[in-house]
Amino acid sequence: MEKEQYLEEDEAVIDLGDMAAFLLHRWRIIIIVSIILMILVGGFMSYRDWQGLKNKYKDDTYQSMTQDMTDEQIETVNQFFNRYLTYKQRIANNQQYVDSSIRMKLDAANVSVSTREYLIKTDAQQVLLSFSEAALDLDDYKRMAEIIGTDADPRYVGELVSISNSTQQDAYAIDTDKVGDVINGSISNDYNGILTLRVIYDRKDICEKLTAVANDAIMTHFQKLKDAGIKLEVKELTNTYTERVDQGLFDYQQSMIETGANMVSDYYAFQTEAEKSLDEDEIALFKYLIEKKEEVKDSIHWKKWMAIGFGAGFVLAGVCLLISYLMIPAIKTADDARRLTRADSLGTISQPPKARADAFRLIHDIANRVEFHGVLQLDESEAVSIISERIRKITEIKNIDNITLIADATDEYSKDIGGRCLAALKDRGLNVIAGNPSVSAEDIMALRETKGAVLMLTTKKSLPESIKRNISICEESSVPVIGNFIVHPQS
Repeated sequence: MEKEQYLEEDEAVIDLGDMAAFLLHRWRIIIIVSIILMILVGGFMSYRDWQGLKNKYKDDTYQSMTQDMTDEQIETVNQFFNRYLTYKQRIANNQQYVDSSIRMKLDAANVSVSTREYLIKTDAQQVLLSFSEAALDLDDYKRMAEIIGTDADPRYVGELVSISNSTQQDAYAIDTDKVGDVINGSISNDYNGILTLRVIYDRKDICEKLTAVANDAIMTHFQKLKDAGIKLEVKELTNTYTERVDQGLFDYQQSMIETGANMVSDYYAFQTEAEKSLDEDEIALFKYLIEKKEEVKDSIHWKKWMAIGFGAGFVLAGVCLLISYLMIPAIKTADDARRLTRADSLGTISQPPKARADAFRLIHDIANRVEFHGVLQLDESEAVSIISERIRKITEIKNIDNITLIADATDEYSKDIGGRCLAALKDRGLNVIAGNPSVSAEDIMALRETKGAVLMLTTKKSLPESIKRNISICEESSVPVIGNFIVHPQS
């Protein structure tokens, strides 16, 4: 039974919450190491990128390649290189359109078409044209793009909407009067026409929503013209919806794809032409200019290297801190103390965060919540007072008037708490001394003059061997350990 008990005491138990709190309390170390590695790794790798780009084509490469060439040869190469740039730009533009165009993504076999016709009467001949050119603006296209979703580009929404018109003179309005021998009068024209709004998409619900946005834009433009003093009447004539196979759309999509393929074919034909038309020196210069142009697309990836360096530092610091946590020989939690002393503690005294800035204090507060999850945390002074009162009551019950406060930790916070506990106990009428019998013969002799002992155990500081030795000394000296309490310095 004795053997099994000691095995339980010595068994290594890792408290994940305490370990996480240990890391959070040391956030400064993690950030500092991360920044250092970000600078070292990011700086080194960025320098390596720069050296690679610098040495890829030295400054004298172009001069060395052209020093034996004639001006006519250089001009010929430049002409071919400019043609190369034109081909590449055309191919890129076409591909960008094919990738971004909403019209290119429509299903031509299932096209929804919403059509609305408006009868417009006005005395200004250009009114219908203004509807076609100014009714819809970029804000309207952005609203439509949001309806379509899937990162639709507002610049291509206009492909889905068309506004056309036809207009004719309807009548003359003649207004005359005669004053004496003078005839006054005016002749004004009335125009009418049909404005047609057509919206296409391959989903009915989306098509109807796009049509509603376009209709609102037309009505808004109509009101603006009226507010400007233009005589204008607008009346909706028809509102139809159809679904169909759009052969024209299919042909258009295929033509754009074929156009891109033809551009690529033309480019390869151009390359073949260049190789046949240029001599060896000209081809070498031509390829150099192309590679130099492509080199511009390559760059120093400093952001990537900085991010990798920071991440590596973060991981390295975390791993090192975890190893240091596991290597701590002292007790780490109240559970460790309970396993060693085989008794519950009288209370816990935890050091408040030292950070002054609110943001930094918040990190330590989070760490404390993790570390003391499920544990009631009291104000430092209140905790000292409660523990002292509990010790006083225990000594009263056991008829003990003098005790030893055994503390094996020598850090400043433990010394401070020990002194405050001594003062609080003396204020309550107890004769109390402090010492560490495990390392001092004098403290052993002083312990024997008292009738009880209280253990003050400090996490991350009190060694299991020291705690066991002090308990054994108390047993040898026939001094009962009447209780213990835990001190948690800020990690």
